[in-house]
Amino acid sequence: MVEPLVVVEPAVGGGSRTGPCPLLVASEGRPVTVPDGLVNEVFQRALDALLPEGLPARRSVLAGPGLPVPDADADILLVPDHPQTGKTWTHAGPAYAVPLPYGVWL
Repeated sequence: MVEPLVVVEPAVGGGSRTGPCPLLVASEGRPVTVPDGLVNEVFQRALDALLPEGLPARRSVLAGPGLPVPDADADILLVPDHPQTGKTWTHAGPAYAVPLPYGVWL
């Protein structure tokens, strides 16, 4: 018997835009690498379980206020929601932006 895979999204707040779902959409069906730190602890295991192996990985990086401009080869930008207003940090460029609650983005 095959057990169904159940993914429980971490309680990171903010509603449906958090958790692995936006990263799964941004993955375009390819593996995703997530930067070290809390973001990795929260998301990498679920992404590894849900996405196929063997394809070139899409690279995600943290982007936002106080950080250097992301490398041009970053596929996915992990951007913060403002802690008071909830508005997502905006960016320029072709990378797919995935909003994260400020406390996880740190």
